Amino acid sequence: MMLAILTSTGAPIAHLVGHWPALQPYPVINPISGLLLLCLPAIHDRVSERRIHPVSLWGAIGVFAWLTVCFTVIVPTSAWRDFAAWSVR
Repeated sequence: MMLAILTSTGAPIAHLVGHWPALQPYPVINPISGLLLLCLPAIHDRVSERRIHPVSLWGAIGVFAWLTVCFTVIVPTSAWRDFAAWSVR
């Protein structure tokens, strides 16, 4: 559940960057902050249990890989834009 919640934090961070002019020249803030938030469960496991649970590690890697593939391969296509326009109507 933690990984599912952390993947939805991109929109508030992008909103913050959009409304804070000092952060606008830095477009890498959103992916880096997302990566840091995905690392939090593994950091918590390491500190509290002295080991990293496999779900904390592989779940975060899987979510980050999926988001990276999604935003670099799928989102730029015209098919995705057509689908997004259709879903908003």
